[in-house]
Amino acid sequence: MITGATVLALIGMLTAKPVLAQIRAALVANVDEPGRTPYQGVVVVTTDTCCYSLAPVPSGRRLVITNVTGSVNLDAPGFLTSVSLANQQTGAQVSIATTVTGAFAGQSSFSVSAPIQFVADGSQTLQMSISALSAATPSVGIFALSGYLLDCGVASCVPVVTEIVR
Repeated sequence: MITGATVLALIGMLTAKPVLAQIRAALVANVDEPGRTPYQGVVVVTTDTCCYSLAPVPSGRRLVITNVTGSVNLDAPGFLTSVSLANQQTGAQVSIATTVTGAFAGQSSFSVSAPIQFVADGSQTLQMSISALSAATPSVGIFALSGYLLDCGVASCVPVVTEIVR
């Protein structure tokens, strides 16, 4: 004897989509997800050099810098005049605000913590510049630039338009 429940189960088996098709449809990758390819560059300040170049952005990628943090100590009466990040190929540049955090043991301490939005495409190089008024002895510090890389081979990256107004 065939019951109503048996008929419904049979109809369900005949009309249901295969489970594999349902699973396959759920496997989608968000190629623009910032957490997929995180980036962190570190600039170590150990001399009185002003400019530090990071490694070129890998070909076929776009680097998006979203934050700069760090600190630098200068021999008193040192004063940090500017911190900036520039794209050496396009000339785009952003200045990063610094904060005086104190003075101790004959040194002045300055810190940086700035959310930014700065972009560089494949083969371009970013350069961090640090300018200070200080005594002859070198400054010491460390900066971290964080963000993410986009794969322009999977989803094309529209060229960044850089307009410099003079």
